[in-house]
Amino acid sequence: MVFVHPDGHTLFFSSNGHNTMGGYDIFQANWQDTGWSKPINIGYPVNTVNDEVNFSLTPDGKTAYTSGFKPGGFGGLDIYEIDFSNNPLIDEKLLRDKVVLKGVVKDETQQPVAGCTLELMDKANDNKVINTVTTNNKGEYQFNLDPYKTYRYQVKKSGFITVESTDIVAGTEKEISKDIILKK
Repeated sequence: MVFVHPDGHTLFFSSNGHNTMGGYDIFQANWQDTGWSKPINIGYPVNTVNDEVNFSLTPDGKTAYTSGFKPGGFGGLDIYEIDFSNNPLIDEKLLRDKVVLKGVVKDETQQPVAGCTLELMDKANDNKVINTVTTNNKGEYQFNLDPYKTYRYQVKKSGFITVESTDIVAGTEKEISKDIILKK
C-alpha cells in the first residue's frame, strides 16, 4: 500500500522490511529538495504488533483511516478512524501555503470521464512530471500546488486525444478551477 497525501510532499507506505513493531507497519517519508527523506515508523496508535497495511489521511491531516485484524474488532478486517487533531502527521505550513487546482474532466457531451490520467508538470524544471492523479467516477481531479510557481498538466485517456494545458501560474489564491474537455 502506498498513499501520497494531497499536500504532495508526504508519502505513507506499508512495509515489513524496516524497523517494525510487528509484521507490516505504516511508514512516512517527506519530499525534500534532494528527494525523499528516510522513512520513519509512524508508531502507535496506527502501528501495533499486528499487520497494518492500509492507511489514508484526510487532506487536513487530522484524521487517519486504517484497517486491521485487531482484538475487540468485529471479526476479519475492520476499518479504524484515528484522531490526529492534536498531533498532526502533516506539517500545517505545507497545508496552509498550498493552492488547490481542481476540476472535472468531461467529454464533448459534457459527461464526466472517469479513469483519466493527469500528469502535473513543473514548468521551471523542464516540464518534469511531479505528480500524477486519476479522475474519480465523477471525472474529478485535484492537485496541491506551491504558490508562485508555474505548472502545466497533461490529460490522457484511451480513446481520447491527449490534452495539454497552457501555463498555470499559482499565485496567492487558495483555489484554481479548471474543467477540461476531452475530444475523441
